[in-house]
Amino acid sequence: MTHDILGDKPKHNFDDNLADKVNKIFDNMPEEKPKNNETAQRASGNKIQDIILTSNDYTKMTVGEWAGFFGQNKYGSSKIVFASMPDIYRTIKHFKKWHEEKTFDVEVGDNIIQSWLNSIKKAFSGENRLLTSTRLEYYASAHAPTTIDIKHHAGFEEFEEKISVNYINNANFWTLIEEKEGLAFLRGLFDTKDSGREIRKVIEYIAEPMQVIMVIVPADANIPQHVSDPYNPLVAYASLKVYTNYSSISTLAIDLTTRPDEKGCARGVIAP
Repeated sequence: MTHDILGDKPKHNFDDNLADKVNKIFDNMPEEKPKNNETAQRASGNKIQDIILTSNDYTKMTVGEWAGFFGQNKYGSSKIVFASMPDIYRTIKHFKKWHEEKTFDVEVGDNIIQSWLNSIKKAFSGENRLLTSTRLEYYASAHAPTTIDIKHHAGFEEFEEKISVNYINNANFWTLIEEKEGLAFLRGLFDTKDSGREIRKVIEYIAEPMQVIMVIVPADANIPQHVSDPYNPLVAYASLKVYTNYSSISTLAIDLTTRPDEKGCARGVIAP
């Protein structure tokens, strides 16, 4: 698998310094050997690169506008795709691993990891919200549990992935990772097979120093009851947002109720 994520000179305002420096990290990392055929197939057929490029955090657009923006830009011959929640998750996980294992040039790597963490946190802190291309379609019926179709890279048909999970109405992150259905839901949201303990460590890493993490889901009353029309679900997008209460306690919210017309920041990933 190639580690060259920069390609030709970018034709947009992404931080090419970040891409340059991340390539240096890759250059100092040993090649990972696939553990099984599935991993080997995923590595050789990698559709979306794991490293997320930064964009201007002062620019706020809707998910539709961001999809159009990324769809019109390229890195050389590679497409730029609107980053999904799994893209965000995998990048945090990789940077966390590099930081802990020091499998790179420490001086370059630590500076880059800190710069990226500062950038990504800025994108969902204060007045900002970090939008993703992860779309949630909530369905309800009179005789079946509510289900959710989670679509990653929604709007990019070539890369779109759909995962169906049962609806959960427990917004306590710590409880979700301990429950069977809650863990299945989070695995679908992040497109991972990680254990609840591993998911917790990744989210805590990006949330630090915040102690409170919550998952915001639609209220039951907001989900259309007795809906069986597959063309009429409740539609929302996954985003990250920090909320601070009157006691100055900050909470990292994994918000699964973001309206399609809501504006926020975004990130892009390189597709081969």
